[in-house]
Amino acid sequence: MDSFNYMVTIVLIMLVMQFNMAWMAFGILVISILTSKDLMTVIVLLGTGGIIYYAQAVGLLNAYWPIILLVAIGLFYLFKLDKGGGQAEMYNPDPFGGLMGGGV
Repeated sequence: MDSFNYMVTIVLIMLVMQFNMAWMAFGILVISILTSKDLMTVIVLLGTGGIIYYAQAVGLLNAYWPIILLVAIGLFYLFKLDKGGGQAEMYNPDPFGGLMGGGV
């Protein structure tokens, strides 16, 4: 899961939790977990969802949402869920070996 998808998921969960729709937050969390590819992403999503649910239950979500968002970003990069760009693929240096079937 890349950082953009993670942040959209967290912001959507925070938004629906501020309107007291825990069932929709649970649905967003389930969809994000089902579409994730590794176990660490599931653990971080569950942890972040738990933090947001706890903050809403205690009544701190409306006042401290920027801090909660920064903690969520910190959890994401602490567990290195963003794999980064990596090394690019090597291209074929032969100018005649393209899509049309190779060289002479």
